[in-house]
Amino acid sequence: MGCCATSQPAPIVVMILGTSCVGKTTFFKQLKILHLNGFNDEETGHYKKIMFSNICSGIAELIFVAEQKKINLGKYELEVKLFRDGATEEGQLDLEHVQAAKTLWNAKEFVTIRQDAEVKTMLNEGNLEYFMENIDQISKPDYYAQNEDIVRCRQRTVGFTQLEFQYENDIIRVVDLGGHSSEQKKWDTITENAHSILYLASLTHYNMPDPYHPKRTKLEESLQVFDELIKKEAFKNCGLIIFLNKEDLFKNQIKQKKFSEIFPDFDGDDRDPEDCANFIKDLYLSLLPDGRECFTHFTCVVDTKIMENIISDVMSWILKRNLQDMGLYYNGTM
Repeated sequence: MGCCATSQPAPIVVMILGTSCVGKTTFFKQLKILHLNGFNDEETGHYKKIMFSNICSGIAELIFVAEQKKINLGKYELEVKLFRDGATEEGQLDLEHVQAAKTLWNAKEFVTIRQDAEVKTMLNEGNLEYFMENIDQISKPDYYAQNEDIVRCRQRTVGFTQLEFQYENDIIRVVDLGGHSSEQKKWDTITENAHSILYLASLTHYNMPDPYHPKRTKLEESLQVFDELIKKEAFKNCGLIIFLNKEDLFKNQIKQKKFSEIFPDFDGDDRDPEDCANFIKDLYLSLLPDGRECFTHFTCVVDTKIMENIISDVMSWILKRNLQDMGLYYNGTM
């Protein structure tokens, strides 16, 4: 005598979208830490190699900046050569590379360069200062990458990655899609079953040039991508969430140049991060059609403690919207 199998409800699909270098993959990692018990030994070994690669590429960027500024690096010839040779392709950071990185990082020429506002932004975006502060520890052969290291590792997402976890009585499937322009062309083929779109943008991009279109900023690129996204027929009924990320870096960045010099129609306080951040938020919200509901949040996705509460808020909003779509009453509990 057979029995009928109980069918599982379909997962609630959440797509993480946005342009490059806004924190999408970092948010994805936080979900894994908070809802899937983090990373196994194989994964931590993989991220240790990425840390090494991030350190070496960051030092190489500093060398490039120094050369652009016509700074004589002759006495650091051996150290410079190590990072020019691309010797980190295998993800190794031996004692020679560690010492060379520390020598360059602490050299007075590089200390001066690091005080430059644009260079500071570059270093913060790549988390190089964090890695250099911890280089002696993370370069030990028996060191395993910790969660705080992993969320700061930078790597380009090609195609998409996904994970599933249970939240209360539902299964949530989160899909992280690459944000480079070449990857954006693939979004339409992957997002057709999305319940909600989580769009990440970086507050720090307000004055950063778009490398592919130097006449516009990365914020302008993000706004254009967002505008095109919400107009697509496939996404008109999706729940919409906007994370305005890197709030911590933004607070320091606005001290470097008056916000109103970049946005002449800004009439708030140049020294008030909240005023400036709300102005950027309104740029996104102004693109929404009348009546379009949107959940917005300022975030610092590298901070697991902060993100735990924000993720809880977002998941509750998604579940509430899912029940409303099903015509069921929602009273705040499941």
